[in-house]
Amino acid sequence: MYRALREGLPPEDRVRFDQVINLDNGIKLDTKRLEWVYGKGIEDTDSLFTAGSFDVIVSAAVLEELYDIDLAFSKMDRLLAPGGYTIHKVDMRDYEMFHKHGFHRLEFLTIPDSVYRYMTQASGQPNRRLVNYYRDKMAELGYDSTIYIAMAATGDEIKELPEYKTKLTKGADYTEVNLESYRAMRPRLLPRYQSLSDDDLITEAILLVGHKPASVQASDKL
Repeated sequence: MYRALREGLPPEDRVRFDQVINLDNGIKLDTKRLEWVYGKGIEDTDSLFTAGSFDVIVSAAVLEELYDIDLAFSKMDRLLAPGGYTIHKVDMRDYEMFHKHGFHRLEFLTIPDSVYRYMTQASGQPNRRLVNYYRDKMAELGYDSTIYIAMAATGDEIKELPEYKTKLTKGADYTEVNLESYRAMRPRLLPRYQSLSDDDLITEAILLVGHKPASVQASDKL
């Protein structure tokens, strides 16, 4: 991964990269120039970093387990420099809580919030934020964004798309039979999920790429 990142840099930035990260024999970091912070939540970053400290913020299969995700996005927005990118792989499946027992993949979206939160909040289970949440959050923050669909439901299986795409295609990514099973579940879903599009319900994982406009000034205000 480090080598791939390095190869994508212009020559002058490769020089800076090599001053910090040595890849001749494994990975050796210059700890005087590169700081690692462990054991701190995103909510603890105000005292650690000034606003606009980062050009890129990346996560993989993390956001779906955060139960105060609005706070997390607020903190990430504060940390991200104008013109920076926020990139997140998000899994929106039920972690097999219900499906492994024979229930439909959307069964977890039928459980009342008070019950579901009691069941899952302390156990790292998904927060039930679907693709529409991330789309709306990027718009709320004023970011330009692209949401790539990484996984889609096809029958009883989850299909990892060989090439991420921004829109699903019936026949290629899902079948009419699969679509009907999701439509049959719609009346049982919590109200906020009933109005979602078929594509949003079938989408099981996304890659979110958000770009903070260069004109937006980072602020220490929450």
